[in-house]
Amino acid sequence: MIRPRYAFCSLVTALIAVASACAPSSPFAGPTATPLPLSRCDENPGILCLVTFGIQPPDQMLIAIRLALGGLDEVEAVVESNGQKRTYVCHASAELPRDFYCTGPQIPLGSRVRIEIFTPPSKTTLASGDFVLTAFALPTVPIGGLEAAGTAYPNP
Repeated sequence: MIRPRYAFCSLVTALIAVASACAPSSPFAGPTATPLPLSRCDENPGILCLVTFGIQPPDQMLIAIRLALGGLDEVEAVVESNGQKRTYVCHASAELPRDFYCTGPQIPLGSRVRIEIFTPPSKTTLASGDFVLTAFALPTVPIGGLEAAGTAYPNP
């Protein structure tokens, strides 16, 4: 009776040790971590999601991404479209440190793109997803900017 109980306890202890050693401490841990699916934040906020596509004048495209968890200071994006891969440089927002804004060459509306988000030093892919560019968010001009430059729409 003692032997089967001892064998069972040893097996459970060994399984716990193996599971603990294999479990990553964060979703982005380790060079062999499986990339997460990248989706739009309004569809599935997840750990890492796409907020929007935008225009960065004069001829750049902007990709806004959001991390649900902190801990990353730097990310980059590789955007593939029409057989071309382009690297987009990403900067964290000072006001919202979990938001990153990536800029690179503009891609036409209607294009299919594959986006991979990765960490620059290790080139570990964090997330990837496929999208169709259906709309771009346009930059807005502050009201004070219009007044300083003179308005094309004079008040009656």
